[in-house]
Amino acid sequence: MNPAAGVPVAERELVHTAELAVEVEDVPAAAEEAVGVAESAGGYVAEENVSTAQGGPPHASLVLHVPQEHYDKAVEELAALGTRADLNRRVEDVTEEVADVDSRVESAEASLERLRELLGDAESVEDVLAVEEQISTRQEDLEALQARQEALAEQTAYGTVRLDLDPPKTYVEDPAGDSIGFLGGLERGWRALVGLARAASVAVGWVLPFLVPAAVLA
Repeated sequence: MNPAAGVPVAERELVHTAELAVEVEDVPAAAEEAVGVAESAGGYVAEENVSTAQGGPPHASLVLHVPQEHYDKAVEELAALGTRADLNRRVEDVTEEVADVDSRVESAEASLERLRELLGDAESVEDVLAVEEQISTRQEDLEALQARQEALAEQTAYGTVRLDLDPPKTYVEDPAGDSIGFLGGLERGWRALVGLARAASVAVGWVLPFLVPAAVLA
C-alpha cells in the first residue's frame, strides 16, 4: 500500500520552482534588491553572477531560495523590480518519494541495529568479519538515503527562483569616463585624417574630368 495515498492536498510535499526574467534600468542595483528580497523573506542566495563587461550589456543571474510561506510574495516582489519579460512556474509533488525515503531510512536503521546485535553475539573471527562487512554496506546505504531525505526536506521547505536581470532592448552603454586619453585622442585624430584624405580624393575624382576640357579651351 502506498503510504502517501491518503495524504490530504494541504499536507502534501511540494517543490516550487520559478524561472523569472526581468528588464531593469540598473542591473547591479536590481541584483542587490533581489538579494534583499530573498533575505528579508528568510531565504538565502544559492548562486549570484553579475556581469558588466565593457562592450556589452550588463547581465545578472541569481538562484534564490525562499521559505514556502513567503514564496508567492517574493516572486511578486522580484517581478516588480522592473518590467517582467518572462515567468515560468512549476510545482512537483514529491509526497510519495518523501514517504518512501522516510520508510527506507527507518528500515535501514532497524537493520543496522539488528546487525550490531549479531556482531555482539559473533563467536568466531569469520562471523565478526562477515557481520562487519554487512554493517559497512548497510551504513553506506543508510547515509545515501539520509542525504536524499535531507535534500527533499530542503526542497520542500524552500521554493527556488531562478532570476535573470537584463537592461531594456534600447540599452546604450555609457562611456567609461569623461576623458578618452592620449591613445584614444590619437586614434580618433588618425581616423579623422583618413576620413579627410578620402573626402579630398573623392573631390579630385569629381573635378578631374572637367579639368582636361578646360585646359584644351584655354
